[in-house]
Amino acid sequence: MAKIEQLTPEEEALIPIVRDEWLKIGLATGPADREAAQAAIADAYHMAGLEPPTRWIWLGSPYAGCIGSSLTSTRFTALARESVALALRISWPEEKRA
Repeated sequence: MAKIEQLTPEEEALIPIVRDEWLKIGLATGPADREAAQAAIADAYHMAGLEPPTRWIWLGSPYAGCIGSSLTSTRFTALARESVALALRISWPEEKRA
């Protein structure tokens, strides 16, 4: 495919129209079409040769997502640490425990 060196006048005229369209989409605060979003994400995973997520967590806002992500990450890290510690206590003889 050849590299585009210059836009046509018609293409240049479309720049503010396309920009405004994507700004409107990016700044939208209405409810998400969750089904469509999950389908698109699953398609992206398939295209990358990966299995898509099996669980979906939807929160009410980007801010709630940040908080939820932080709490989930911390919770999973703590659970993993506890699981490893328990496994070590069960499998290691007393004299090898620090």
